[in-house]
Amino acid sequence: MRVFRWLRSLLPSLMLGSLLFMNGCGFHLRGSVELPPALSAVYVEQQQAPLIAEALARAFTEQQLSPVEDKAQAQLIIRVSQESYQRQVLSVGATGNVQEYQLNYTVKLDILDAKGEALAEPQTLPVSRELRYDSAEVVAKAGEEQQLKSEMLADAARQIIRRLQFVEF
Repeated sequence: MRVFRWLRSLLPSLMLGSLLFMNGCGFHLRGSVELPPALSAVYVEQQQAPLIAEALARAFTEQQLSPVEDKAQAQLIIRVSQESYQRQVLSVGATGNVQEYQLNYTVKLDILDAKGEALAEPQTLPVSRELRYDSAEVVAKAGEEQQLKSEMLADAARQIIRRLQFVEF
């Protein structure tokens, strides 16, 4: 009985200590990012990148930002020049059947000011995930691949927004 009382009195101290440790090491929950005020007028220019455009729109909404429709009103321009999605075989079983795929998504972008001058070096953001595959569950694995693809796009969009945090105007 004494041991339980001792453990119960020690638990709050352990929780407080772990919280202070995580805060001290720089850990933060993923959520909204502190963005400069100039980002209230962002224009996303995408010629051949329809996948990331939708994910960026959702990410802007999460940050309470609304991108402008007219490039002339923008204070910041995100130019997405290229995106690619690939599925590569990662491992094959003894019978020659695919057991795992690696899903790769890459987006190339430039961050420009209203005059069209680069505010940062051109950036390439790679995102990858692994997909275990079972030929007996084709429909389920196709759905899982779509889910992973959506997560990869959301991750890429969040990376873009985090990079905007450090752009100097």
